[in-house]
Amino acid sequence: MNALAVAGDEQPSDHRFSGSSRKKSQARRQSSIVDLWATVDRSRLEQDVHIIPLDELYQRFHTHPRDGLSSASIADAQAQYGLNKIVPPKPPRYLWLLFKQLFMGFNTILWVAAIFAFLAYKPFGDPIPSITNLALGVVLVIVITCNSILNAYQ
Repeated sequence: MNALAVAGDEQPSDHRFSGSSRKKSQARRQSSIVDLWATVDRSRLEQDVHIIPLDELYQRFHTHPRDGLSSASIADAQAQYGLNKIVPPKPPRYLWLLFKQLFMGFNTILWVAAIFAFLAYKPFGDPIPSITNLALGVVLVIVITCNSILNAYQ
């Protein structure tokens, strides 16, 4: 066998479809489509845009797959909904943030410790109270306040 005979027996590697084979391929694709939502009661869905046909979706939103919205539709939508802008968030209220930082998280445990330190100084202390309990309570209050101010600032 020579190389020409072998090359002549092979089919050309061009993958172009003829008209009839393309139609068969499309028919096969259409027959293999499975409707996953066939058993779902569509009347109970709040939104059904993910399961309706595209033509119905384009009609519902008054759009076209190639051209998009018309100028009149855009003007109507802007009149009804306003401009397509993100609303900026409300500026933070720093006093509220400071209040939350003072009494939330680990600071609540530090407040309890500061109260116990103050109580150990005078009401539950000896007749001659130790100044270290008072100093511990004051230091804890200063630490809580500084920590809260820094966290609110961040």
